[in-house]
Amino acid sequence: MAQPRILSSVEIEFQGQSQARALMERAGFAVEVRHPQPGWPDEETRSKLAGFDALLAGGENLNADTMDRAAQLKIIARNGVGFDKVDLDYCTQRGIVVTNTPGAMADAVADLTFALLLGMVRSLRLGDQRVKAEDTYDVPVGEDLGVMTLGLVGCGRIGAEVVRRARGFKMQVLVHDPYIDDAQIRALGAEPADRAALLSQADAVTLHLPLTEENRQLVNAEFLGLMKEGAYLINTARGGLVDEAALIAALDRGHLAGAGLDCQASEPPQGQSLELVRRDKVLALPHTGSKTLSARKRMALVAAQSIVALLQGRVPDHVVNREVLDKLDLAGERSGVLNEDRVPAKEIHDEARERHGEYYRSIGYYLRLYRQRADLTQAALAKRSGIRQHHLSEMENNKRVLGKVNAKKLAEILDCDYRKLL
Repeated sequence: MAQPRILSSVEIEFQGQSQARALMERAGFAVEVRHPQPGWPDEETRSKLAGFDALLAGGENLNADTMDRAAQLKIIARNGVGFDKVDLDYCTQRGIVVTNTPGAMADAVADLTFALLLGMVRSLRLGDQRVKAEDTYDVPVGEDLGVMTLGLVGCGRIGAEVVRRARGFKMQVLVHDPYIDDAQIRALGAEPADRAALLSQADAVTLHLPLTEENRQLVNAEFLGLMKEGAYLINTARGGLVDEAALIAALDRGHLAGAGLDCQASEPPQGQSLELVRRDKVLALPHTGSKTLSARKRMALVAAQSIVALLQGRVPDHVVNREVLDKLDLAGERSGVLNEDRVPAKEIHDEARERHGEYYRSIGYYLRLYRQRADLTQAALAKRSGIRQHHLSEMENNKRVLGKVNAKKLAEILDCDYRKLL
């Protein structure tokens, strides 16, 4: 059997050491690191993937066009949380597993959220410029964070760390996230709120949610119009969440006091994105939320662990396109052969999407809560449900989604057609 080949398009060596490389090489894999040209050009992605079994991926576009030469590719391990540049449907169709690294960068991004907030509220950039230019030795009056209200739209692992830091600053915190039960939000020290109420009350609004087709340009003219006058917007998630033309208008007319943007719709910024970041009221960074030594080490290691697990025939942690596992026989030695005789998970997910909208993605994780409440072992639940035990294990591995279980929604799901699974 040929030695599996792993390509990393991101840096995995830090301070002369690479835990990620060592892990993959101990498993018997050949590891190559190829840094991309600026902008992650598609043609470069297309040519570099040929002959590799796994990709430890950065910010490249991964779709039918860029992957047409990647005949051997079995797994894309995203070195980060977002997967908006990966065509999940295409990967699932081809039997390619896609994973990410949730939680590995939570502290780093949460820290940067407050760097942006403090930078704007206390005019840090202006003060620095004036001191260096021997200009006016002063800045506009700012405000104590302790008298401000922070509003989070989305509250996964990064959002939870933002809440914890906000409480340390003695801020009042509001959270809007339909995936999280109100009791869990309160347990963090925040208050649940509907979106309109949050936007009207928060002195600063920060975004912590993935980019999907459903929420693309979520922050539009209507969203911004509902925000409190003089408020700040912070985005350390994805630039595509924001309608940049609407944000420019809100800043120019003075409705918002500022925007702290670690990401833009086009990166590096061009056209409208460049027009936005050049405004004095915008504090912009080059998508560096995860760029700390500790975070990058963790991200690379978690991605490497996923690659090793998959190529050794095991279900990796943090699988994004979970439907693909119903096409792959990972119970024993990995064969790489699609199991077409199994009932595809797509039918279950399609029905869940139709019945439960945004909650359908979490269906697998409700099984874990049901098992706990019914005092069933995983083996017993597997036997009762007819779902392979290793698939149940994969369903349970994402603590972020499990942490967002809504008990009412669980009851609703267990009372509908999903009863046949239990």
